[in-house]
Amino acid sequence: MFLRRFFSVTFIIITSCVSVWADDVALFKMPDPTWRPRPEAKITLVAKMQSERKAHFRFTLFNVSNYPGIASNYATNTNFDLEFKKGQFTYSKPKGTSDGYVIETLAPHREVAITIVAHDGAAWGRIKCEIKINNHWIPCLTEFTTSHSYTLPVDKNENKIADIWERMYHTEDLPITNDDDYLPKSNFNGDNLTLFDEYRGFFTSTGWISTNPWEKDLFIHNPNNFDLGYFKKLNLAIHFIDEDQYLNNFERTVNYLNKSPTKAYGLWLSDLPKKSENKGNFWYAKNVPNLSGTPKDVERIIINKHLITAHKIISERLKEKTSLKSQPQNIDFNWIIAHQLAQAVGLTKHGTNLSSENCPFYGCLAAQWNGATSGSEKSIMRLHFATHYLGQNGKWYIYPYYDTNGTEYCNTETPLANGINSAPQRYDEENNLLPIAGNSNSKTSCISALRLTDTTEKGESPTTIKDVKYIFKQRLLQD
Repeated sequence: MFLRRFFSVTFIIITSCVSVWADDVALFKMPDPTWRPRPEAKITLVAKMQSERKAHFRFTLFNVSNYPGIASNYATNTNFDLEFKKGQFTYSKPKGTSDGYVIETLAPHREVAITIVAHDGAAWGRIKCEIKINNHWIPCLTEFTTSHSYTLPVDKNENKIADIWERMYHTEDLPITNDDDYLPKSNFNGDNLTLFDEYRGFFTSTGWISTNPWEKDLFIHNPNNFDLGYFKKLNLAIHFIDEDQYLNNFERTVNYLNKSPTKAYGLWLSDLPKKSENKGNFWYAKNVPNLSGTPKDVERIIINKHLITAHKIISERLKEKTSLKSQPQNIDFNWIIAHQLAQAVGLTKHGTNLSSENCPFYGCLAAQWNGATSGSEKSIMRLHFATHYLGQNGKWYIYPYYDTNGTEYCNTETPLANGINSAPQRYDEENNLLPIAGNSNSKTSCISALRLTDTTEKGESPTTIKDVKYIFKQRLLQD
């Protein structure tokens, strides 16, 4: 006992020039390693004297982050991202410092608990504990570290991302700017969100979330609450956001509060404005190059809900009254949403658009061979509402009323023909000559073309052990 005290006294004299007994120290227990910050999340830490003696305690939060806003996409005026919880009666009022806060107990204690509040999804800082002995402040002992402080959250490599989150997604060895999302699999990895963006998280219409860094995330402002229908079959991680949860309706960046090397863009999906020059269109997208692009390219996707509803009613009434001059077609709302949104994430139609060229009928929209109505009947990216088509015998035919929209996204490289578009040549029960439009030659109509970034590099499948572990874990969760 004497030797232990002797060496303790010697050690403390050398380091702090204050003579105390070895038992006159406090142990500052390690923070919960499973805790990670999120807006208004709390964590409580405990410090305890190693003797029966009581002492004043002082806690200091320092090197505290002060990011703009409280998430990657939500701007509010905040100070430091970590602070001591207000109203802890054991303590005096916290005092601000240049990089955090300091708080002291009002009276001596043998054991104390201190609660810290996070105001940001990526709140980060350090905390230290001291006790007052013989009118001097002595550092508390810490666990599993040679330092007299801890990071909040626990972050051994100090890259500002909690270790628990890195272990959950196996990203420990990746830089915080990494963007290798590969689910769902396509020719293009990534979603323009870095690891830090996804860790810090986003506010959505239902609250704050932290996203999965291996899944491609798409944010949609959907003020009319349209059901996304078949679009959900792409298996993107879709998040609905309010207008104030991206920069604005025209710049639409969702990670604008971070210093990320890339910008991620949300989509704006809305009903037709009251004052519009496109009242005769079922839908249209503004500023879409070649009728396909990425979320950055698409200014707005507008759905004429009222015209679609009216057209569906009229089509049902006219089905039995068709003639060679016109052929009404049903427009499935689920298909429209899925078709239009898919064009905003890189997928295209099956080929050239419908045409009135050389068609002898008024208001003709003729299907083209290898064009937009070609390929698989099941494909969402195939058009199905032409009025006429030119048969392989050189005669004109009414486009079949029984042709319906597709309900699936193709997984092959090109959407090959089936049903009314496939060989052999034959006549249907309405005496229409088939096939109508043959194979699609498009290589950008299937899931492999899905793209949320501006990169032209093709993505690679996961090959590392950590990637395999993650996939295996996800499959277990699904089972």
